[in-house]
Amino acid sequence: MRILAATLILAAGTATAFAGQPSAVLPHPTYRPNLPISVASNSARAADEIPDACELKRVMRIDDGVAKAIRHGVAFDAFGQAESAGWKHAQLVLAYQEHGVATVDFVACRPEASAQVATPVETHMGLGLAPDTRRVVIRTRTNTLSVEVR
Repeated sequence: MRILAATLILAAGTATAFAGQPSAVLPHPTYRPNLPISVASNSARAADEIPDACELKRVMRIDDGVAKAIRHGVAFDAFGQAESAGWKHAQLVLAYQEHGVATVDFVACRPEASAQVATPVETHMGLGLAPDTRRVVIRTRTNTLSVEVR
């Protein structure tokens, strides 16, 4: 019984210790020029377009992001953290755009139940933004990241 209790205490401490270390598990951003471009809109995708239809929620935080101008829009690599395991279908959704600045939300499908441990989440996608877009602000629940379009 003492061994079981000690094991559970050690396991809980290890998960907490690694939860605050997101840079140790996130890959470096990479540009993917062959990404399909989605048409930017002011609302999230329709539920029938997402397998296993779900309600999209902002992820907990964004840690890094890259925006690269491509032929008909902007290609993104975004890396962040969700507060629990099991988030899926991560994507960026256009909130609004004006004066060369686009504001997007980093969202994903939240799981119904999962372990409460910070988990890496990422997306690699393209958005059909206005040609004059020079900066993109990526919003999450706890922070924002402003990236220049290269």
